[in-house]
Amino acid sequence: MKASLAAMVVAVEEFTSKYPDNTGKIAFLLTSDEEGVATDGTIRIVEHIKNETDITIDYCVVGEPSSKDNLGDTIRIGRRGSLNAVLRVKGIEGHVAYPTEAKNPIHCALPALDELATYEWDAGNEYYPPTSMQISNVRAGAGTENVIPGTMECQFNFRFSTEHTAESLKQITQQIFDKYSLDYEIDWRLSGNPFLTAEGRLTENVKAAIQRQIKC
Repeated sequence: MKASLAAMVVAVEEFTSKYPDNTGKIAFLLTSDEEGVATDGTIRIVEHIKNETDITIDYCVVGEPSSKDNLGDTIRIGRRGSLNAVLRVKGIEGHVAYPTEAKNPIHCALPALDELATYEWDAGNEYYPPTSMQISNVRAGAGTENVIPGTMECQFNFRFSTEHTAESLKQITQQIFDKYSLDYEIDWRLSGNPFLTAEGRLTENVKAAIQRQIKC
């Protein structure tokens, strides 16, 4: 996003130079923690504006590239929800030579994780693709080949449409894990709920601006 940010700053400089009597205000909010837990960027500024200032925001544009096949061919008017989970499955550690005296948490969890990964959550809708679940990390054992691990930890994420809520995803997930009688615990973290912006003056102006630039 560095090059895009530079282009946006230059565009604003050119605009203010061309229209010095413009009475509006343009501000940039630059965040650096959006790929993590995102606690000190946009959230803090929104709280500050809502609670401590008289600033009113007329329009907000997220400058994230969204073109699919050609420059400017896509304008996103919403965002999918993001729900993160850390799953810990408990077993009984033991030697691989004596499996009856141990309980392998990986073996126990695999059927449930397979069902979770292949579950058809929804078909999406006019604005969103279907909800998806992706496993991003799996950790177990101490790196040795002859010890059955005592625990397994798995991280996964849902990118969900407005067809679901965070609570409905949690409920279905826990039903699947309970179905396989796993000894487990889950920590959930909601990064954000899905939202849609109503089409109107802003989207029409953005379309017109893109069309003008592409024709140039």
